[in-house]
Amino acid sequence: SSPKDAGIAFIFPIISLFIILMLSSTSFIYDKNNHFFIRVKSSTSFFPYLIARLFFFFLLTLLQFIIVFLLFWFYGSSYHFDFFSVLHIIISISLINTLIGMVIGILSENEGIAILFSLIISFPLMFLSGVFSPIQTMPRFLQLISRILPLHYQISSVKSVLLFGTSISFMWLIPFFFLFGIVYYLMERNI
Repeated sequence: SSPKDAGIAFIFPIISLFIILMLSSTSFIYDKNNHFFIRVKSSTSFFPYLIARLFFFFLLTLLQFIIVFLLFWFYGSSYHFDFFSVLHIIISISLINTLIGMVIGILSENEGIAILFSLIISFPLMFLSGVFSPIQTMPRFLQLISRILPLHYQISSVKSVLLFGTSISFMWLIPFFFLFGIVYYLMERNI
């Protein structure tokens, strides 16, 4: 694979992080401000709402991937991958980013603060994920922090699947269930 082919491993996760964090946090606040959660809570639990949101943002992440992939493919990049491995990365990226965005939405009072929080979170994630400088050149404690951040995992996963044709592990399920539990708990407690 050429350096041109590797660009998708950085571009897609970063675009997804920005867009999904901002949209999931601001749409959550929109629903909160329009008293949608009161109707949801009176008729059922928050579980169907969360599943519907996660599915919607999965579709949005899938669309982002298709657009970025087609742009790279149109300009001559070539990839040899398994369809299910790509679907696996898209699912993991969309679920983790959506839940982080929902936590931002729960903790924010309005859309402006949610967007600001999203940016405040996104930029350090980019700097520590190895986008601008290799992780190996960072001090040891920053390397440890970097390896547990979601963007580093997402970039590594996209590289593994699209550039090397390997599959990714299901370790992302640990932060998924942790974040899902936090979101569900905060919704039950605060709404």
